[in-house]
Amino acid sequence: MKQRFLRFLADLRFAIGILLVIAMFSVIGTVIEQDQSIELYKLNYPLTNRVFGFLSWDIILKFGFDHIYKTWWFISCIVTFGLSLLSCTILQQFPALKVSRRCQFFRIPKQFQRLKVSTKLETSRFHKLLFRIKRTKYSVFHQKNIIYAYKGLIGRIAPIIVHFSMILILLGTLIGGLWGGFEVYNRLLEAESKLEALEPESIQQEITRLTELTEIIKDNLAGDILEASRLARSVEVSSAATQREVRNDVYAIEKEMNNNFKEINKDIREMRKELEERIQTILENPLNDVE
Repeated sequence: MKQRFLRFLADLRFAIGILLVIAMFSVIGTVIEQDQSIELYKLNYPLTNRVFGFLSWDIILKFGFDHIYKTWWFISCIVTFGLSLLSCTILQQFPALKVSRRCQFFRIPKQFQRLKVSTKLETSRFHKLLFRIKRTKYSVFHQKNIIYAYKGLIGRIAPIIVHFSMILILLGTLIGGLWGGFEVYNRLLEAESKLEALEPESIQQEITRLTELTEIIKDNLAGDILEASRLARSVEVSSAATQREVRNDVYAIEKEMNNNFKEINKDIREMRKELEERIQTILENPLNDVE
């Protein structure tokens, strides 16, 4: 009975079935949000408008779809799949590896007839046959005129490595799920203890302290704003005074230039008048008529 159960557990079809079940649950856990509040599930999966016609928040909470990776049935599937891999490795892979390394020298024709494939070679030289077998990278053992050769031993070891790798991954999944649940539970207990440790008087004192600190910050901000306004006004006043000084300087320069132009025009008019008088005097001189 025990051997039958272990062989059933190591059966490849049973392992594939368990793997498909785990994959289906993993898809459900990917589609449905995990470890969220009840309000979120009520909002996204209402009773009046069920998703896919049947899925609502009460079904999610009832079957544990909100924390599917921590449920007992998902962990049971993981453990069963790990046991199936371990049974297959112990009952099938290790014996196959042991047999593949064993030298089997056939000495009677009936032993060859049990093989799935067998052939009869023509008479050939023994050393030529041995050389051809070695050239195809076979491991060769011989006793007198009997030869045993094999290759592909790594193909017997690879499934064992794959099985142990998958078992390690499953152990990581179990530890992650269980440890994650314990961690969340511990954090919840820690939060509850902190809330119980808080007294109403201490909370009120903290609120009062924060209120006073807010008032101080508000007063400081008001003072900074007034100082900035005063600086802005002083900058505007100084800017206006500077503009007036520049404008007065421009007016003074323009006035001085106008006065200079007036004096120059006056001098030109006097010189012109004097030149015209001299010309008139020369024209009126009687000596100009003598030839």
